[in-house]
Amino acid sequence: MKHAMAYIQQHYREKLTLEDVARQVNLSPFHFSRVFKQYAGCAPMEYAQKIRMDMAKCLLKTTDLPIEQIAERVGYGSASSFVNMFTQKVGLSPTQFRKFPICKEEPPLSCAKAALRREYAENRKGGMNQP
Repeated sequence: MKHAMAYIQQHYREKLTLEDVARQVNLSPFHFSRVFKQYAGCAPMEYAQKIRMDMAKCLLKTTDLPIEQIAERVGYGSASSFVNMFTQKVGLSPTQFRKFPICKEEPPLSCAKAALRREYAENRKGGMNQP
């Protein structure tokens, strides 16, 4: 499953499908989805969405890019769908999140990498075995 997670991390900007990712690990989409959820604690497309949200958070805090460009950079086809999803998942709009004070403990330029490392560490701590 590490390969699948790495694939999602490398291709989160693209329109990913369950079939695309399952193909990378030579499993049927159904079996892959079940095994991935056991390993990662969430469905593959939820994981991709988490990566997109983490990267969006980083871009919001470390750049002055317009929301439209951030939406495009993290794999959303439209700014409105990005804003709706971000607001639903984070509880703040992207504009509100950008204005919200950042945690001083985490260096801003490494926030996306730190988010990916945390995700990986949480999965490892969970005692889940790699299939």
